Amino acid sequence: MVMTGAMTALTKAATGARTAWSGGILATCLLAATAPGALRAQDFTFGGSLDATLRYYPEDGLLRGQGDAGFQTIISGELDTRTRFESGTLVFEVSGLYNTDTGEGYADIPRGYYQYFGDGWDLLVGSNIEYWGVSEGNRVVDTVNQRYTIDQTVDYISLGQPMVNFNLSLGLNSTLSVFGLVYFRDRDLNTAETRFRSPILVSNNDAVYEEGGGRNFDFAARFRSSFDALWGGMDLALSYFDGTDRAPSTLPSICVVPTGVFDRSSCTTDLIDNLPDLHALPYYAKLRRWGLETVWSRGSLQLTFEGAISNAIDETYYSYVAGAQYSFGGIGPTGDTLTVVGEYLYDNRSRIQPLTIYDDDVFLGFAYTGNDVQGTAVRGGMYYDVNSDAQIYTASYSRRIGDAVRVEVAAFGVNSADTRDPLAFAQNDSFVQLSLEYFF
Repeated sequence: MVMTGAMTALTKAATGARTAWSGGILATCLLAATAPGALRAQDFTFGGSLDATLRYYPEDGLLRGQGDAGFQTIISGELDTRTRFESGTLVFEVSGLYNTDTGEGYADIPRGYYQYFGDGWDLLVGSNIEYWGVSEGNRVVDTVNQRYTIDQTVDYISLGQPMVNFNLSLGLNSTLSVFGLVYFRDRDLNTAETRFRSPILVSNNDAVYEEGGGRNFDFAARFRSSFDALWGGMDLALSYFDGTDRAPSTLPSICVVPTGVFDRSSCTTDLIDNLPDLHALPYYAKLRRWGLETVWSRGSLQLTFEGAISNAIDETYYSYVAGAQYSFGGIGPTGDTLTVVGEYLYDNRSRIQPLTIYDDDVFLGFAYTGNDVQGTAVRGGMYYDVNSDAQIYTASYSRRIGDAVRVEVAAFGVNSADTRDPLAFAQNDSFVQLSLEYFF
């Protein structure tokens, strides 16, 4: 629902995790930090932010349980510390979000790790966020971290993932990264009050995991390289993930046997079509995904592509985003920058896979960045569904007030006249909001 990639580097990256493993992560980081050769701290930084948002929905929700037109208040914040030692860095961050009207939200340790730096290699142990992908409209290769999707209309919210991460420099601007993912967290699922949701409600209390409770060890790897190509520069990344899918499928209970195996013979198209009238459950399947990311740049032009081949529930499907960005610099007396982007989004997954609305869409967006001390930024985007003509709009304006406060005005809109379109359930979920963020 939001422009990702380079443009969203200007927005905050809110994240989330469970306290059940937070103490273990912190203890691991502290033990690593106090190991021989890492005793003397050389630098310590501390900071954070608090954000208060007032959101207004001009229309009542269409679905049962959703609120009437009116205001909602959302509080969020983050706190981060970073300590540099002789041989590594200790990072600890906490963040959270709470909707005072619906009771929805999260609390998390997005980053709580110790990173040891060797000669041409480094080792990270703890909770971290690993962003993959180069597109603005959708990240089809970003797989490692769980996401907070209940309020996905403004920010792209990734949640901390406990991991052991080894990075090796291969020379020639190339790096190999290997990840051992030691914990799986269920996705926070929509409640009846959630705006911009599916009409089908499921609970993780009924969740079924193909891999025995979803607590198996997951593996990921990524190779990155930069080089000259075709009179420009090329960034290339190849990735692989083998583990439990972070996004659950929504399936009739008759489609899954108690051991967690998907029963294709029982799961007919008619059953999927009649999910609202059946008992549905979230199904976390075993996922294998191969990813490719490329960025070719020359001057102010960038051509981007990211694609994924995914295999889950005995089915292989393909997803990709292809597009271009162009930046116009030196605008106006202060030398502002305007970046425009156009992308095509495609996904051919079937209805037994986790839901996506980006199956055949065009994304157009822009980011205007002021070259001023207030950090003025204006962003906007539109998704257009080629098949149904449905549209999603996003827009925001932000600017600092003094040294410690940022104000942002944002809007989100949905236009879907076709009742058969997946976005029809969100026709009344457009909103505007005002946010004040204090930094310390």
